[in-house]
Amino acid sequence: MIPLLSEHFICIRCIGRLLAGLGTGLDNRIRGEAILTLLTMNIDYSLKSETEKVEIQSYKKIAENTLYKPLLETLKKYGHELTVEENKKCVFCGSNLDRLIDHFVKESLERLKEVSANTFLVAIKHSGKIIAREEEIVRRYKLKYYELMERELKREVGKKISELTGLQPDFQKPDVIILLDLDAETVNIKPMNLYILGRYFKVGRNISQIKWMYKNDHYHRRVSFSIEEALIPLIKMFKGSKVKLHAAGREDVDVRMLGTGRPVVIEVKEALNRNINLEDVERVLNAQHPYIKFKLIEYSDKKTLRKLKIESPMKSKIYRALIYSPSKLSAEEVRSIEEYFRNVTVVQRTPKRVRRRRADIVRRKIVHEVKMRIVDHNLVESVIYCQGGLYVKELISGDGGDTSPSFSEILGKDLECIELDVLLVS
Repeated sequence: MIPLLSEHFICIRCIGRLLAGLGTGLDNRIRGEAILTLLTMNIDYSLKSETEKVEIQSYKKIAENTLYKPLLETLKKYGHELTVEENKKCVFCGSNLDRLIDHFVKESLERLKEVSANTFLVAIKHSGKIIAREEEIVRRYKLKYYELMERELKREVGKKISELTGLQPDFQKPDVIILLDLDAETVNIKPMNLYILGRYFKVGRNISQIKWMYKNDHYHRRVSFSIEEALIPLIKMFKGSKVKLHAAGREDVDVRMLGTGRPVVIEVKEALNRNINLEDVERVLNAQHPYIKFKLIEYSDKKTLRKLKIESPMKSKIYRALIYSPSKLSAEEVRSIEEYFRNVTVVQRTPKRVRRRRADIVRRKIVHEVKMRIVDHNLVESVIYCQGGLYVKELISGDGGDTSPSFSEILGKDLECIELDVLLVS
């Protein structure tokens, strides 16, 4: 430490930062003061006792480089002449660290007026010049306990922001990231994506989950509205840049989603307005379309979204199907279906109707239980309890043999699903 301090001008805060790894609960300014205080006491003791050989030139250089007043006055007391240059700049921070902290705090507070947040994280756009200078000095003097200037800057700015605003730092999932640019000395804020856990209900048909377009000469809509389009008002409500729907599976456009609803996570990207009552959000969503309703549960996070996607194929589903048979169905035939499809594994190739937009693979899904009720000579209502990811329409029709066993295969009849509803997604 003595050679470094005698060869370079270093401000008190940066002196403390060189030993930031020693001592708990100490501010680097306090560390710097302590180091210079000990050096001052040591030179005073050595000069008083006159029993030890003193490297007075090193101490004179330290006094001139640090401008530490007690050390300057101690050496002057013993008649040593010193050359003091008031305009020297710290070799690490250019004597700018205190000014930078105050500047970044002021700018951050101004930018935070744009967002309603409860938590934050301070980040820094790295300065190659500062890092290179620090690394060169650290390597040359073999410093083991130093702390990078960027880390101290983040910590001190974060502490002051928290004290002045009441916002809490959060290193895992902050509401907003405050980005400090050391070279440009600017502050930018990045509001994080906001997540809402809930369920949606689709009580009408011919509604897709996301906007569904096709192209010939121009793009055209296949259906008039989608679940995701019902979320568009949230962009303005949360002052976000975009909104996205993440669902646990999906139903066809002509299938209703009833019963318990389908689990979803709604993602509002870069949301500035983050403290809205979910009852108000739900009310806005439920006013968008007479056949689409939402039940919002809680504000959530990306971890919940990942869990939703992972667990979706493992969820159990219950469907209600209205089945048409070209010939009359007997009570015995209905019972045979119920008896056969008890914990049966169905081997199913991707259906022909979706093969052009889905991977052509073979799935194995379990049908746990089937209940059937004759509605008319040629109509049967069926409740099907099965594993998620099963194509129920093809379970009924057989899809030309690509799904086996199927209801049509067991009865030897060309059955068709004419209506399908989802009653439960666990």
